[in-house]
Amino acid sequence: MIQDLFDTMTDAGGVGLAAPQIGVGLQIVIFGFEKSERYPEAESVPPTILINPHITPLGDTEALDWEGCLSLPGLRGEVPRFTRIRYQGFDPSGQVIDRTVDGFHARVVQHECDHLLGTLYPMRMRDMSHFGFTDVLFPALKAAEPTQEEAEMANLLPAIEIESGENPQYAVIWLHGLGADGSDFVPVVPELGLDRWPAVRFVFPHAPEIPVTCNNGYVMPAWYDIISLQSDSRQIDEAGIIASRQAIRRLIARENERGIPSERIFLAGFSQGGAVAYSTALTHPETLAGVIALSTYLPSSELIAREMTALNRAIPVFAGHGTEDDVVSPELGLAARDFLIEHDYRVEWHEYPMPHSVCLEEIHAIGQWLRSRLA
Repeated sequence: MIQDLFDTMTDAGGVGLAAPQIGVGLQIVIFGFEKSERYPEAESVPPTILINPHITPLGDTEALDWEGCLSLPGLRGEVPRFTRIRYQGFDPSGQVIDRTVDGFHARVVQHECDHLLGTLYPMRMRDMSHFGFTDVLFPALKAAEPTQEEAEMANLLPAIEIESGENPQYAVIWLHGLGADGSDFVPVVPELGLDRWPAVRFVFPHAPEIPVTCNNGYVMPAWYDIISLQSDSRQIDEAGIIASRQAIRRLIARENERGIPSERIFLAGFSQGGAVAYSTALTHPETLAGVIALSTYLPSSELIAREMTALNRAIPVFAGHGTEDDVVSPELGLAARDFLIEHDYRVEWHEYPMPHSVCLEEIHAIGQWLRSRLA
């Protein structure tokens, strides 16, 4: 159901959605975006799944601004909202969410939570003369709306692409770690020994830049927020995992459009990128070629257990980890391996005497593993 919410929000170009809007009578809202075509001046809002929300206005100050709604397509109205609020609730893992926000972030939360009360934004308006059709009120915004193809391209993560030969028959989507970018693993490609094998397109996407709580809110490239960080445990933002999974699914779909079927697409990732590769591959609705999980962990075994798909229960997994890793402990990597084995996944486990990194021996092993699946 949560994935349905994200899919619906993304397809409609929205910034939030409530469960009642898709016919589900639960106290759940989702919201979050990096950039919005509907609200081009708005600051980004972190992807969030908020269950049983409670809002507390922090003061009486209100502001008027224009809102739209996916339940009232083509319309806009000027709505008063509290400028600063505290909202509380839970994420799908039962972790407490407790944030104090202002500006557009506060407006989005109030708008979405209104749906849980059966309230649409026109019911909050005080001057109905400021209510009408978007293309009449904002003709420039309407004229600037992208075509469907342009919108799909805009939703794709920027990426570096390298092809091992002409007319690629396979693809590897390789995700970098926290704070890095897509260039991080580009030098690996020549070391994989794929010159005489069917051509492969390597896609190295760049993660969006978001505040990372465990790094004091510093904005950096990240696939999801990490609330707390210890070598042997993590508290993560599951909404961010789901949003990144959706972004990777769009890259998979792009490869499908370019002639590479899902069963010839591998997902690979290091550290945080590996966590997203695991989460995406094991829950993907179509068969994938395999997973390469390096120095990583399962960020939410509950998410995997809820949404693992039968089509990928036989997916081959290459998992490698350093025995001296003090960032993602070997215990976390082993816990992921054991979880997969308990659920009958085929895991090829490799250990190397190294810290939180990769080594040439591991890269050569990955190349051999890939070649055995390109034959």
